[in-house]
Amino acid sequence: MPTVADYAVLRDGAFTLGPGEEERVGPFFRPDDFVAGTSLAKAVLAYKVRPLQFTDEIAPVADFTITKSGVPETEIVRTESLVGNMTVGLWEAFPATGFGQNIGSSFFFRVSSGRARFADVILWYQVRVPAL
Repeated sequence: MPTVADYAVLRDGAFTLGPGEEERVGPFFRPDDFVAGTSLAKAVLAYKVRPLQFTDEIAPVADFTITKSGVPETEIVRTESLVGNMTVGLWEAFPATGFGQNIGSSFFFRVSSGRARFADVILWYQVRVPAL
């Protein structure tokens, strides 16, 4: 069966995190036609982020990680350090395994140092479509 890309908007608004803070984004409930994963069928987590400046910094810096819920949690974005005073769009491809059919999966955004504003979190994934 062929596959196509589909997406889910997990968060349409913005949220700001400081050092040691986290935000749960989701849940995402996997559809029946979801492609759980092959070497090429990976999910893509896309988001916008902007480091925010503390008053004593020369340039804003933010260090953050993103994990997916589960036992154990799956690391999606290993500590990423951003420097600069602008909003950037980032994305990360990761194996689409581990999404439960009846249990929603969430993503946890965690800032370890600095401050950052995140927005527009979108999960892209593949689904099967009937052959024509």
